[in-house]
Amino acid sequence: MNFTLDHLMSMSPCEFERVREGGEDFRHALSNAVLGHLTIPAGWNVNAEYRGEFGGLFPVQCRFNPDSENDEAEFVVCVCSPGEISPTWTVILLAGGCRRIRIVRQFERFEPERINPVLTELASFNRIGITAAELITAISKEGAL
Repeated sequence: MNFTLDHLMSMSPCEFERVREGGEDFRHALSNAVLGHLTIPAGWNVNAEYRGEFGGLFPVQCRFNPDSENDEAEFVVCVCSPGEISPTWTVILLAGGCRRIRIVRQFERFEPERINPVLTELASFNRIGITAAELITAISKEGAL
């Protein structure tokens, strides 16, 4: 299945769930299409969920994390599609071995031009040594980036 940017931007939560129900190949194609429009920060890794390895909560869940030896500063940024759990695209910050979770931003539709700057900003915080705990505290106080 070919998921164009226009298609991704117009899909409803139910359509994302139907793709998930189509099985691993459809989910793989969908996640790869999403990743094709997102910019991976320099020095970061990305993994997409295809089978439920991250809990299976979202039809698309792409996890970005810094490739770092500094466990104190490390965190995971998830870009999640709409679906049964949420009607919006959601950027989530996970820290402390996924024990601390904060929603960073939510978008009504897939908008890479708005999601990519959030990924860049989170990467810049990590690059200057802001710890995950400090970042979660700041997000909690300010509401979002």
